[in-house]
Amino acid sequence: MSVGQAQTGSVVRAAGRAAVALHFDGDWPTPLAIEVQKDLNASLGERGVLVLPEGDPAARATLHLSPPSLGEPRVHVRVVEADQTVAAERELSLVREHPDTWSVAIAATADELLAATWSLPDVELNARVAPLAFEVSTPTSSLPPVRQPRRGEVGLGAAFEQYLPNAQVYGADLFGALAVTERLQIEVGVWFRDIASRRSASGDIYGVMAGGDVAVCGTVTRGPWVGFDVFAGVHGGFVWLDGRAFAEVSKRSVTGALLSARVGGRASLFTSDRTRLGLAVTAGVPMVTATARDVGRGVVAPRGVELGARLEAGWQF
Repeated sequence: MSVGQAQTGSVVRAAGRAAVALHFDGDWPTPLAIEVQKDLNASLGERGVLVLPEGDPAARATLHLSPPSLGEPRVHVRVVEADQTVAAERELSLVREHPDTWSVAIAATADELLAATWSLPDVELNARVAPLAFEVSTPTSSLPPVRQPRRGEVGLGAAFEQYLPNAQVYGADLFGALAVTERLQIEVGVWFRDIASRRSASGDIYGVMAGGDVAVCGTVTRGPWVGFDVFAGVHGGFVWLDGRAFAEVSKRSVTGALLSARVGGRASLFTSDRTRLGLAVTAGVPMVTATARDVGRGVVAPRGVELGARLEAGWQF
């Protein structure tokens, strides 16, 4: 994988400067690869070394960078000469690095490796690519965990919803999400709700609901410990309403459909590299619904403005 083109071979030959080609092995996240190239251009440029795309004939060697590994993230850095011999290599651990500083650490390691291999003169490096002080002074236990990009998530939720003005429901959710991009996910779920009983003129009306959700979720911010997402989708299923104690009510039992349009937001606390606790709040408008009536008057119906909250526990993979 190559990202951009820093300079042309003709510029290098005209200036008589050393140059190294850059090659990103494997599958790199594009934003991280771009940042690494920017930091390499800055640090190596101060040593008089230009960074070129792979295959440029003016390059003295090729700098190979492996993508951060999963689990305990590591990057393998190699300097390969034109005759394909490995001049130098180093394994860089990113376990103690914040993800926002990965590009800095990778560029600093490549800079040091090339400087030692080619005996380049020492220069005062730009502060942006200087080694970070906490590499040796801060204990690992005090650093935040590294957030690896995930393909998806499965989880459980406990939900409460209020349909204004006359229905309260509560129950459980089973949901899953699949990442489309780094900041976009598709979420699907199944749910079950119990409808709080309500007194009518002839008795008590009660009911249950069950169905599924589909939503598109976008990441607004994602840090080492916390994150915030927004989402929009549909909430649909079936409603069963019936009466208790009086025959007049049971004769007016209702079975119907429910379909709501929803938007919401979710705050998350990452308890480990793979586990998450969250609180989602929603607002929606039922477009299709069912109503239980008694003596001609609507008593219970999931209709009107829909407000809800869900406590979540998720496992990311």
